[in-house]
Amino acid sequence: RFNCAPDAFERAWKILDDDASDSLSEEEWQTTIIENFKYFGPSKIIFEYLDKDDEGTVSFQEFLALQPFFDAFLEKERKRLKKRRLAGRKSELKLKTFGTQRDGNEVT
Repeated sequence: RFNCAPDAFERAWKILDDDASDSLSEEEWQTTIIENFKYFGPSKIIFEYLDKDDEGTVSFQEFLALQPFFDAFLEKERKRLKKRRLAGRKSELKLKTFGTQRDGNEVT
């Protein structure tokens, strides 16, 4: 089951804001995202998207703009895992119907 802590954003913020300044500079963002998280996507574009007031820093409130994307990801993962579980149950049912278990032994 795919679970995410309710305080995931707060925890992520604490990792990103390692100097506890309550804001992220672009340098701090790049260092953490690229070097620590090994992210190779458009990190500069994401930083610019988050920096709503164009001050060159991202506050926690601005960081929360990622919440809808995160929620959409979680929902997609839940659906994917549910679909996988249903497919597994259907496979079990088919195997039982044909008189065998997954390990190849006969159903008793």
